[in-house]
Amino acid sequence: MMLTFKLALVAAAVAIPFAVTVALAAVFAALARLRPQTSPLGHPAPAPGDYRRRQIARLERRAWAWLAPTLIAALLLALLWLWLRGAQVGTDAVAGAGDILPLGLAAALLAVGLAGIARVFALRRRLQHALTAELITAQCLHELARRDCVVMHDIAGEGGVRIDHVVIAPAAVYAVATGSRLLARPGGSAEVRYDGERLAFPVWEEVRPLREVRTQAQWLAAWLAREVGEVPVLPVLALPGWKVLGTGPADAVLVINPRDCGFMAEPSVSPLDGGLRERIGAALARRAA
Repeated sequence: MMLTFKLALVAAAVAIPFAVTVALAAVFAALARLRPQTSPLGHPAPAPGDYRRRQIARLERRAWAWLAPTLIAALLLALLWLWLRGAQVGTDAVAGAGDILPLGLAAALLAVGLAGIARVFALRRRLQHALTAELITAQCLHELARRDCVVMHDIAGEGGVRIDHVVIAPAAVYAVATGSRLLARPGGSAEVRYDGERLAFPVWEEVRPLREVRTQAQWLAAWLAREVGEVPVLPVLALPGWKVLGTGPADAVLVINPRDCGFMAEPSVSPLDGGLRERIGAALARRAA
């Protein structure tokens, strides 16, 4: 009977924090849905890095939802173990499984919680670096606005497509993706070689970013064709902080340091019609709304 009682206390110490967290999350979600929208401001146009900010906020919410009850449960189990041991002081009782179980579970939950915190911090660091890279790219692209270009950010498409930046330039539309890569080691080389098919960083190679930005440009071209007519859309991969060595063939993805984006504003022998550029901007604004 005593062992059953102890096991029930252990189960309650583990279940209660998680049950309370789930209940509070459901209540807050319901209140958020019921709260009327009283602001007259409406929704602003997407800003650079909005998607990354949402990712960071979502990560932090999920981390608290998981780590808080885990650590609280570990604390309750440790207190339960101390209470059970205290109840045996001055008696001839021998510590059994019912006494050791709370401490073992507390140690396991504490280890899980600390490992989760380490993973969250590592992922948040990568997301924060990606956000900083997008902001740097946006700052460089905004310089093009002085040269008759329109720059827009965070355009969401179908099928999980999301374009970091879109530049409506005099000669074409550019779908710009930001690549965020850390150095292999502190003080290491920040040069990447590009041959039109792969990115050769100092100690690794990648092709996925090239495929992704090409997919984004293809979606944008197809969508604009339906909205305003055929428009040339060129894919660009921006790598802030990296020196890009080499180029690809004419139909390859353009890989640049965003500080070298000035070529987008250069005049062309076949510029886009001014009215067409306005329609492109209006269509993208409706898409982002």
